[in-house]
Amino acid sequence: MVLSSEYHIVDPRPEYPFQLTVKCYKPSVPSIDGYTLVFAHGTAYHKEHWEPEIERLFELSRNSDYPIREAWSIDCPNHGDAGVLNAKVLQSGYSEMFDWQEYSRSINIFLNQFGDGYFADHRLVGIGHSSGATALILAGTYLPTIRFDSVVLCEALMAAGTLKRNDIWPSKQAAFNDLSKKKIFASWDRRILGIYCEYGLTELPTANYPDKKDGVTWKCYKYQERATYLDITAKVRAFNYLPHLCKKSRVHIIWGDICDLVPRENHDAIVDQCEGRAVSVQRVKGAAHLITQTHPIELADRIFQALAKDATTRAGGTYISRL
Repeated sequence: MVLSSEYHIVDPRPEYPFQLTVKCYKPSVPSIDGYTLVFAHGTAYHKEHWEPEIERLFELSRNSDYPIREAWSIDCPNHGDAGVLNAKVLQSGYSEMFDWQEYSRSINIFLNQFGDGYFADHRLVGIGHSSGATALILAGTYLPTIRFDSVVLCEALMAAGTLKRNDIWPSKQAAFNDLSKKKIFASWDRRILGIYCEYGLTELPTANYPDKKDGVTWKCYKYQERATYLDITAKVRAFNYLPHLCKKSRVHIIWGDICDLVPRENHDAIVDQCEGRAVSVQRVKGAAHLITQTHPIELADRIFQALAKDATTRAGGTYISRL
C-alpha cells in the first residue's frame, strides 16, 4: 500500500516557546469509531521513522476487529522539522541539556490544542520508542490532562550518547552511502536508513552552520542530540509515574531480546514498577535497543498483537475505562 500523509505545523507561541511539527496518516478506509494512534520517536530520530510500522499496522487492521481511525507522529521540539523551525530558540539555554519533558509537553499541547478540540472524541493510543516512550508516559501529567486508552512502550529509556559523528555531507545520497558502510547502521532496515536520511537531513546553510553554503546536515543539531541524551530527570519521573499510568491506561511493554543500551536489570525493574498491571510484556527475537530501525515489521506485529488483545478484552466487558 502507498502511505500518504498530511504535514502540520502547530504554533503555540508565546505561551510555549517551540513550534510543533506533526504528520497525520490515514488508512485507505478510516474507521470513525476506530483508534487514533499517537507515535513518539527516540532521541536522534524523527517522526517519519515510524512510517514502516504505521503502514504495517494499517495492513493488519484491515481484516481485524481492531479498527484504526488515523495515526499521528510528532517530532520532539529539537528533532526533525521541528529542530529546523526552533533552531534559533534552541540556541538560547537548551544546548547544555534538553529536558525530555519538553517532548511530553509538546505532545500534551498538540493533543489539547490542535484543531480546537479535534481529538476530544478520539480513542487515543500512545506508542513510543526509547525517549519517546518516556515522553508518552509523562504526556498525561500536564494540564489539561490527556488520557490514552492504551500505551505501548518500546525499549523505554536510554543511555548516554556521543558527539563523535560526521554531520555534514555533500548530499542526502552521499550521507546514505556513507552511513551504509558504518557498522552501527549495518543491521538497519534499508527503508529506515533511507527515511533517516531523506527526512532527517536539511540543506545548508542552517542556523547552526550559517557559513556553510553547500551540502546537507542533520535537522537535529549534534549538540541538541547530546543535550537530549544528558537529561536524567525525565527518566526518573517517568519511572516513578509508571504505576499510576498503569491504573489509568492499558500498558504494554516491548523489548528486543538483546540487551545492549538498556541492561536486562533495567528491563526487569521497569516491568516490576508496573506492580503486576502491565497487560503484556513481549520480546522481539534478534532485536536490540534500536528495534524501530532494525525490526520495524516484527515490532509492528507485536504492537498489533498487544492492541488487538485490548480490543478483545474490551469486547468481553472486562475492562472499564477510567476517565
